[in-house]
Amino acid sequence: MNLYIAHVGYYDSEVGIYELHTNIHVVASDIKSARDLIKSLPIYQTKNMHIDGIEELLTINGYNIYASKNNFESRKNRTFNYEDLKAL
Repeated sequence: MNLYIAHVGYYDSEVGIYELHTNIHVVASDIKSARDLIKSLPIYQTKNMHIDGIEELLTINGYNIYASKNNFESRKNRTFNYEDLKAL
């Protein structure tokens, strides 16, 4: 299993006429499975998104990236906001 990041675009008439973008991370066995998984997400369908590109993340900063199923209590992802980062 590999980690993929997809850059997706969509239009939201509530915020204007400009195309908005976001990134979606998924774990999948191959690029086709990653694409299909992204396209099946409720947010993707609700916002009528399109995929601009997908990157397979195998290494980052010299570290290999491995994705494996977690069979025990999941760790929660931590989010650091602007103020948290400014305080570092």
